[in-house]
Amino acid sequence: MDADEMQLKREDLQLRRQELANSRSRDQKADRHAKNTIIVAIVSVVVASLISAAAILASSYWSRNQLKTGQRQFVQTARSSEYNDIIVGLSSNSVAVQTNSIRRLVNFVKQSSNFDGDKHAQDVAFTDAIQTLQAFIKGESPSPVDGLQAITKPEPDVALRAMTQLRQLVEDPTFGRHSIDLAHTDLKGLTLEQFKPQASFYAPGTDFRTASLSGMQLTHTTTFTDSFFTCADLSASNLGRAVVGGADFTGANLQGANLEDVVGLSSPQVAHAEVDRDTKFPATDVSGKPFQRPTNPWLAAKGKCTAIVRSMTGMMPGEGYSPDTPCPSLLGSASTASAVCGERAKP
Repeated sequence: MDADEMQLKREDLQLRRQELANSRSRDQKADRHAKNTIIVAIVSVVVASLISAAAILASSYWSRNQLKTGQRQFVQTARSSEYNDIIVGLSSNSVAVQTNSIRRLVNFVKQSSNFDGDKHAQDVAFTDAIQTLQAFIKGESPSPVDGLQAITKPEPDVALRAMTQLRQLVEDPTFGRHSIDLAHTDLKGLTLEQFKPQASFYAPGTDFRTASLSGMQLTHTTTFTDSFFTCADLSASNLGRAVVGGADFTGANLQGANLEDVVGLSSPQVAHAEVDRDTKFPATDVSGKPFQRPTNPWLAAKGKCTAIVRSMTGMMPGEGYSPDTPCPSLLGSASTASAVCGERAKP
């Protein structure tokens, strides 16, 4: 084999080696490309999965929020509906429905869950409930301004029941101190023992005849001008600085009661009241004269108080205690109220 042939074989061998190397390089690139394609595909799948999961989570989040919003709206609507039902119930002709509505109203405003923790909204509702009950009591009670109503056989009285519920609100300082206005209201026979209002008590011209008010503690501004406490039980009560001009305490149980600081009291206003050594009166009456403690209590005479209060029908607030409202003349009249008006001051 000559030198030329040897040279050709060497060149042919180099070409084959070069082709083999190129082939290997192409295979490696293809492998890398395939691997990259697989990786990209995997990453795409993962990203797509993550996006899908995020979308699902977002959808779930918004669904839960929408559900919560819907639930809140439903609860608020239900509460609003309940409150409306309560107010409608107060105007019912059924005493049972009215009584139930009164209880529901008080329970509703005392539960903070009905206001989603909004203290201001609850305070406003609390005040509204007090005003609603006061208006209800006045609306259900004939006003003594037109003369006292007859004492009838005791029977369930929705106004007196409303007063019991109103008491829960005005004695509760949790939602502030609220005044009570029962001016010119018929509350005869009311039971309100140990009553301790947290703010002013305004009740001029109100009928408290035969009411059970023992232990009442009045430490705020109080107005009882021209009111009737005839034969009421005020034992162990403290009337503070109540304004009582023209109020009738004749025949009342004032044992242990403190009227020492009341304003406008005259001796005839407590005629025939039951007192003991613990009963306190002002040193002087409204006229400046020494105060005369009552004697000859009606409560000691069986049936006397009952007969008196039954005979007071038609009497006007303050009648007999002021020159402006003297007892009506008996001339030409057989009015028992006129007779009772004059009898109160008799020894």
